[in-house]
Amino acid sequence: MRLGLTVLPFSLLLALALGAAPATAPTTAQTPEQILAQRKLEEQKEQAQKVLGLPVMPRKKIGELIQFTIEPGDELVIRPRIGRTERSVVPIQGLPGQAVVAIGGDQPNTPEGATFVQFEYSDFSRPDEVFRRTQLFASAASMQISRDVESLAGSSSVSMIQSYGSDDPGTACRLYVQVFAPISDDLQTKLSLTAPSFVELRKRYPREARQYLDPMLRDLQQASVLLAPDAKIANQVFGNESKPDAILTERINAATAKFDADDFKVRQSASKALDELGEPAALALRKADRTGWSIDRSNGVDAFLAKFDSKPPAETNQLKSDPAFLLDCLYSDDPSTRAGALVELGNIVGKPVSLAPDADLTGRAELVDRLYPLLFRPSTQPTTQP
Repeated sequence: MRLGLTVLPFSLLLALALGAAPATAPTTAQTPEQILAQRKLEEQKEQAQKVLGLPVMPRKKIGELIQFTIEPGDELVIRPRIGRTERSVVPIQGLPGQAVVAIGGDQPNTPEGATFVQFEYSDFSRPDEVFRRTQLFASAASMQISRDVESLAGSSSVSMIQSYGSDDPGTACRLYVQVFAPISDDLQTKLSLTAPSFVELRKRYPREARQYLDPMLRDLQQASVLLAPDAKIANQVFGNESKPDAILTERINAATAKFDADDFKVRQSASKALDELGEPAALALRKADRTGWSIDRSNGVDAFLAKFDSKPPAETNQLKSDPAFLLDCLYSDDPSTRAGALVELGNIVGKPVSLAPDADLTGRAELVDRLYPLLFRPSTQPTTQP
């Protein structure tokens, strides 16, 4: 049984168009493209009927309607940014269509009072697809994101479910995938993958995540929020490329020198001075030459760096050669993180990898898709077993 995808006559009609009809069939038989256009029109009319009479909200980005966050425990949590909303049509900024949104709750106009969030977006703009439908439902107990696609290349159904407070924490996050062949509609790929959390699911199954899960999140305009790595970790990995200017260098030297003072209060002020400089100082101090430093200065700098370092140096060095991590870095809003990832990706594939410094998320996603087959072998089997 398909996951959320209704069996449609499109595959049968397509089979007839591609030669399953008798040889005596009239030469005026519809082409696959004509059949697709007809089916798309039927789906668009059906969608128009579903939203007929619904109130229409002002155009918004998805992130203005719904908040996506990675919570402690690496769970993906979805909350509304707007208050209680009856089922309404919302034109989506940056996307070619409309969404239908509903938010329920006991306290109108307050996100805190919401008991559920429902979102559905249908895309008919792609020339080789009948439709691409992305749906989201979230409550206090769980959230689910799913996407159904029907196209000339076949059809697919992908769904990710994250349960909160699950009786089986090891399988609290689940990814289901079904891919069907064109014409015959035979099931080609069926996956059921589990992990304790959203973050662990992507780590455990990097190939499947990038092939099936990530495109859904990109469609929801959440690539830089959910797919980009933690900024602290990225800065650790690529921080050695940072070059502080003369003013910052002078302020860092003045602050660290205080760790050698005889007066305890002066030594305490060294930590405060570094805290005021923040992340830029941490990036510079990670590669600092410690020749001639006292134990007090080294210990003081280490304590400061610990506030910014999320992983041991050995782990961050491994991330430099981890293709899954490097691809995620291309979704980062930080140009230096993307630049560092491009260098390392070029080392892995054996040729330079380039991307315009001001490339938007669409351009970055296209590069990820081009690099993906060079880094992960296509397969219908999971990368690892649960």
